Amino acid sequence: MSTPVIVVEYTHTLDAPETPERLAHLKRCLNVREGTLLRSYRSADGSKLVRVFQAPDAGAVRYAHASSGYTNVTIWAGEERDTP
Repeated sequence: MSTPVIVVEYTHTLDAPETPERLAHLKRCLNVREGTLLRSYRSADGSKLVRVFQAPDAGAVRYAHASSGYTNVTIWAGEERDTP
């Protein structure tokens, strides 16, 4: 059985660091669009971040990121699968 997920890859730059306020705004925007942040993974050097969301579609996650001021993101739909 697979679960639809939305994967977001972030490339952080010094001109747009993530703040607790920006992340809170993103979560509020996602909530309105029936989306939820499931997991976050940061690279060892802190230059990249990957987050996994559950949402109706990638468009809902794209809109929430744009309205929260996120740039340098790649957003794509995928599915969670069990690894044998």
